[in-house]
Amino acid sequence: MPLEDLECRSFCSQRSTASSSWCLDELLEILNCKEALGHIVMIVFYDVDLSNVRKQKGDFGSAFMETCQGKGEEVKEGWIKALTDVANIEGEIILSSGLTKQI
Repeated sequence: MPLEDLECRSFCSQRSTASSSWCLDELLEILNCKEALGHIVMIVFYDVDLSNVRKQKGDFGSAFMETCQGKGEEVKEGWIKALTDVANIEGEIILSSGLTKQI
């Protein structure tokens, strides 16, 4: 089923998200459908600091910069916006210890 046909989507962000252009492209598509079609997006962050996602810093930022190598500026800017936006959506953080907290 195409993403556009789903009304509710979930996205799990973890450290490896930043090292996958496929994951970043999917995140961009999910957020585009949220904005254009009013879809509900549920976010789960696993063992990643939201600030690092929002600002592309730390290990997350280093992996992100490697993924951006060879990509056009438009692609990179789209991913940056998507990561910033997703870090500002209410969701849940799951720490490596198994503890959870809502944001």
